[in-house]
Amino acid sequence: FEVVNTTSYNVLGEANWAPLAQALEDDGVRFVHFVGEPQNLSALLQAMDEIDYQPDAIVQATNFYDQSFVDSAGATADGVLIQSSFVPFEEAADSPAMQQYLDLVEASDGKVAQLGAQAMSAWLFFATAAKACDLEGDLTRTCVLEHAAETTEWTGGGLHGPTDPSSNSPTPCFLLMEVRDGGFARHHPDEGYDCDEGNVVEIDIG
Repeated sequence: FEVVNTTSYNVLGEANWAPLAQALEDDGVRFVHFVGEPQNLSALLQAMDEIDYQPDAIVQATNFYDQSFVDSAGATADGVLIQSSFVPFEEAADSPAMQQYLDLVEASDGKVAQLGAQAMSAWLFFATAAKACDLEGDLTRTCVLEHAAETTEWTGGGLHGPTDPSSNSPTPCFLLMEVRDGGFARHHPDEGYDCDEGNVVEIDIG
């Protein structure tokens, strides 16, 4: 990829998003990745729609996997892709772990969110290490950290694809959800995760 536009914007929102949308089109941007709040992307998408500008792909981070984004953007969000490494909420019936997370949240009238699923995995990771230490009669911070460092594969009990906490490296496993008809649907792969080792690349930020 060649980066041709790194436009910044007011994180509190722009009074007029049209100039930003026009700048993307003028620069020939074909792949868009927006960093920020879903409501701001919704406004940009609407501005892009008004000038009939549609890049080849808009790929977003997990925080856009939220119904509020779809509701605020309307039809302009159709086709937006969202990367995730977690079982989609829509597939919870086939995932006991995700169904249990949803049941726990809904039982307390909480909000189902991807960040909540991430927090659940983190809590389970801690609890698993703490339980092992307790069984050894050594429930200390040092013991918990040592057990965590020895864990080479973690899926949050099935909440997400395999990760390797021992190396503190990113997982190659991901899936893509697509905004479609007012909701989310799996886009890639057809099932499970894409865990090709080539999904993780080393970049030079110096």
